[in-house]
Amino acid sequence: MGATITTDKKVAAFVRANGDTVYFTFEETYEKNVTPHTPNWGARAVGTYDDVMLSVMRSAAGTEGGGLQTRSGYTTPELYLQSWRRAFKAPVPMPDQEIEISLGGTSFRAPIEDEDVDPAIAALTKIGRQDLIDALRAGPITLQLHADIDVIIALYGVRTQLSLWKILRYGPPSGSGAESLAPAKRKAPVMAPTVVAYRVDQYNVLVSIGGSPYQHMGWDYSAVGQYILEIVLPLELRCDGAAKTMISAFRDKLTAAPPLPESTTITVTPAAGQYSYQIDSACQLAVKLGVASEKAHAPQTYKVTFGDVKAAEAEYQLSTLQACQTEWALALNDDAANATLSSGPAQSYTEQAALF
Repeated sequence: MGATITTDKKVAAFVRANGDTVYFTFEETYEKNVTPHTPNWGARAVGTYDDVMLSVMRSAAGTEGGGLQTRSGYTTPELYLQSWRRAFKAPVPMPDQEIEISLGGTSFRAPIEDEDVDPAIAALTKIGRQDLIDALRAGPITLQLHADIDVIIALYGVRTQLSLWKILRYGPPSGSGAESLAPAKRKAPVMAPTVVAYRVDQYNVLVSIGGSPYQHMGWDYSAVGQYILEIVLPLELRCDGAAKTMISAFRDKLTAAPPLPESTTITVTPAAGQYSYQIDSACQLAVKLGVASEKAHAPQTYKVTFGDVKAAEAEYQLSTLQACQTEWALALNDDAANATLSSGPAQSYTEQAALF
């Protein structure tokens, strides 16, 4: 299968005049299905520690399904995060440098491609830099990495659609790491939320996290990835090392999940789908279950049991629906049984910092 192979990681940083530290992450990778296998460095993220950790967690989520691997093959989000933890222990000082940007272009290497012009202008407007917009419309401009870091983050930060490597086209700076640039240790006590999970079939899982409504989270790797970004990330930012045990415990919970009871009631609302194909799938499911004679006659909302879905061999159609299109209700006795298996004191992850 095609995959990105990660071979090394580096963190660089500098301290702003206001005392805040700005971090840059660099990763060395190559594509598994492209030969020769020649690793290349690429700038990945810039911003505060919390910002760049969002980027790191996004990549960590990608390891669960095998899209991101090491030379040895499949890896886990836990091991991937551990390697980044080591890189953050002593970031390399990030030297100041000139950054040239221009507005527009059809090459994928252009700092701001044609399709990104409007979002870039919106980003500069948001930070009150109409002067730069006017200058860019007249031609290329030169920024200073340190002095203009707010502009660079606004355009190339982790919550934008522009890639940092477009302006930082080389690998990480050379030099020795400085422990003084490492992020402050975080040891706030955190509690992992309770998790209750059922298997819809061999691949798909239904999960309730922290007592929230049950949600179809797709295949196991997809559920783990979503859990990392929505649940693990904010807790990891409060307590270094919380991620390691949380991710493995969640994965174990999915593996051991019992089959979803056939008495489970599913309320389907086709029109709640974001895209036309999702609406169409919900209407098609209604036809397959005998709720409607044809897709055009599917009701605005309909209820079926999971047993009905299994009898009609419609599990696949059900799995294609968006979470907002379905509500899952387990019989009280079934829900209580699983909740009992999942109960117990929530774990504290304050001591997990020693694992990294």
